[in-house]
Amino acid sequence: MANKLKLSRIAFAVAATLGVMSSVQAQETSSNITGRILTPAGAPAQGTMITIIHEPSGTSKSATVGQNGSFSAKGLRVGGPYKVVVDSQEFQDTTVEKVFLSLGEATTSTLHYKHKTLRLLL
Repeated sequence: MANKLKLSRIAFAVAATLGVMSSVQAQETSSNITGRILTPAGAPAQGTMITIIHEPSGTSKSATVGQNGSFSAKGLRVGGPYKVVVDSQEFQDTTVEKVFLSLGEATTSTLHYKHKTLRLLL
């Protein structure tokens, strides 16, 4: 009987520990940037390279625009400022500066090329 009680306490302790660990792991500690890059005709600017630079630390992440014109960068530090560099083989490269990210939220924007230059649509 004492062994069963001891095993029950151990099982309860393990279950409680796993419950605490899973709730800690579920907390968000980063942010994301998602968006679309479109040509002047409104078509996806597939293959355009996006580089997101965290200016205080100099760390960066890169993404490539997909077939539908979208890109995504996850696991970014909260805050900023960030510099987003858009590098295209067909259109004028551009940089969006002073981008700030919030905890657990994706910053979303659409960038639309207009006559070989890029403008940001919010």
